[in-house]
Amino acid sequence: SRTTKKGVQTLIKEKTEEKEDEKKDPQYRVLLHNDEVHTFQYVVRALTKCIGTLDRAAAFEICVETHGRGKAIITKTWKKQAQ
Repeated sequence: SRTTKKGVQTLIKEKTEEKEDEKKDPQYRVLLHNDEVHTFQYVVRALTKCIGTLDRAAAFEICVETHGRGKAIITKTWKKQAQ
């Protein structure tokens, strides 16, 4: 992960396993890692702003999972969109 201005941390993407019969373009998982700096409120707002398909309830559930497990998958998408 990289830190940008204002201490915001970029999300890490991991390549999903690709089967031969799947499309040529592999899907990437966009992950959220836990930290002790950002509040749930801040992260929920950031997620809903960056990922248009997430509503506040779904973003909050991702925050809860991240807080408990240390990381959570936000979405799966193509590499260009994941970046």
